[in-house]
Amino acid sequence: MTINNPDAYVAGIWDWGILGGCFGQTKIEPADVDGLVERNGKFLLIEAKGPTADLKQGQRITYEALQKTGVFSILIVWGDTNKPERMELWTRSDKVIYNKAGLQKFREIVSKWFAWADGESTYG
Repeated sequence: MTINNPDAYVAGIWDWGILGGCFGQTKIEPADVDGLVERNGKFLLIEAKGPTADLKQGQRITYEALQKTGVFSILIVWGDTNKPERMELWTRSDKVIYNKAGLQKFREIVSKWFAWADGESTYG
């Protein structure tokens, strides 16, 4: 998705704090999704993080549960905006760490996922 009007985009971001207390006496909070693609009932969820950001425990729990479904691949990308530095790819059967990864590797991983989801390869 290309953001054509950044001001309107930011103005439309919801503050999920409005749901405080809706999940009982837990620490559960809604997570944002940075990127989500569906192809033939298979999903690629992309989570973008700053270069030194940690994956929150709740996100990790959620992503691991999605991974176990066998239809979600999770791609976590660390780096400055549009400049991937490192990644983790969680497929239905594996977790692969890319300690050095640039834009080309990012695009390669997404393209391979699409070929798999489209039925063109056994990747995933």
